[in-house]
Amino acid sequence: MRHFMVLLILLFSSAAPTSAADDSSGDYAKLLNEQNLVFLQDLVKRIEQTGFKDVHVVPQMFFVVAVKPDGTPVRMIVDSDTLKTLEVPERSAEPSH
Repeated sequence: MRHFMVLLILLFSSAAPTSAADDSSGDYAKLLNEQNLVFLQDLVKRIEQTGFKDVHVVPQMFFVVAVKPDGTPVRMIVDSDTLKTLEVPERSAEPSH
């Protein structure tokens, strides 16, 4: 779970917002795709630098943090193509060795 948190920190600390004003050619979609590719390549390098090997990033997946209608916090991975979700369980109180 510790490595998962490192991955999330790297993911969110590397994201940089962009605006259409940065693109002088007016082709914002192309610029955005290029920036996403560079970001994903950088993310793989950063994860590998922490000791992971054979890293594959799936850009069609999203990590969602939300609150259920009953007030319970939930963390999910969502596939953007199918909108299927996988709930990520909370970390147990017992330390893992």
